Amino acid sequence: MAAREHEVPFNPDFSRYDPTTVYGRARNFYDIFSPMNLLASDKDLLAARNTLEEFKAGRLDGQLTQRELWRLNNLVQSSFHPDTGELIPRMFRMSAFVPINIPIALGMITSAPTLTNIIFWQWVNQTYNSAVNYANRNASTSMSDTQRTVSYLAASITSVAVAVGLNRVSDNARFKSQLLKTAMKTVAPYTAVASAGALNVLLMRYSEATQGVDVRNSDGSLVGRSAAAGVKALSEVTLTRVALPVPVLLFPPIILGALTALHPPFAVRSLARTVTELTVIAGCLRFALPAAIGLFPQTGSIASSSLEPELRSLAKGPKVFYNKGL
Repeated sequence: MAAREHEVPFNPDFSRYDPTTVYGRARNFYDIFSPMNLLASDKDLLAARNTLEEFKAGRLDGQLTQRELWRLNNLVQSSFHPDTGELIPRMFRMSAFVPINIPIALGMITSAPTLTNIIFWQWVNQTYNSAVNYANRNASTSMSDTQRTVSYLAASITSVAVAVGLNRVSDNARFKSQLLKTAMKTVAPYTAVASAGALNVLLMRYSEATQGVDVRNSDGSLVGRSAAAGVKALSEVTLTRVALPVPVLLFPPIILGALTALHPPFAVRSLARTVTELTVIAGCLRFALPAAIGLFPQTGSIASSSLEPELRSLAKGPKVFYNKGL
């Protein structure tokens, strides 16, 4: 299978995998979000982009293999913002999401479960999420420094309050039914993480819904800025943040529970358990991130009839397109 994938003819305007399916999009993002892409220096990344531009101009025909071209394309897509063409800060690229979350998860796992520690690590987590959400936004709208600061404070404070509040309610609630108690213990962490993630991205990127995002015809010509498209894009991104925690919260307890059943001393907090827990979480995140982001195409579309009246006459087809962001 890998050999056939490498033989797919390179086309910089199309995905290596079928972009009309969730699997195809997830598989494409799996390559783009690889932490290995972080090893490329800025010089390497600029050289990769220049090489692809040379290829588009027809000056490199036959000099590089299809596999090499796809590799360069992955580097470029993982590091450059599609709207601005600028390098995304290294820590806030999606390829850094898993490595950066490992020390955050370590802090959450090993710190004493005091309210202060919980709030601190949730703040660290949501601050990082805010930066990632902003760095990977649709950049056709602008925000002032004041707007960015207010958005960050609102996103971090609200999401931390929701995450901490829901978990504390779950921990302190008393249930007559053991089944209800177990269900609450299972649902509350997901609800807290999903709600915090959704609120964070909504507050950090609300300008896309209020100011709109650039929409284009299939030939790339600019139609204008549409708030309707911005609302659709932000709704889709928010749903990816709701889906992201599912495997991360579902599989680690199952895997760790199975290991504990096989080796009861594993239940006691130890270096081996901590390392295993972090490995399992990182592995789940590595697959969950591209799967969640791949729920919707990065280049979204909206029916021309759904645009604002002043834009409909400028659309050249039944649909127009926009960058959804990540």
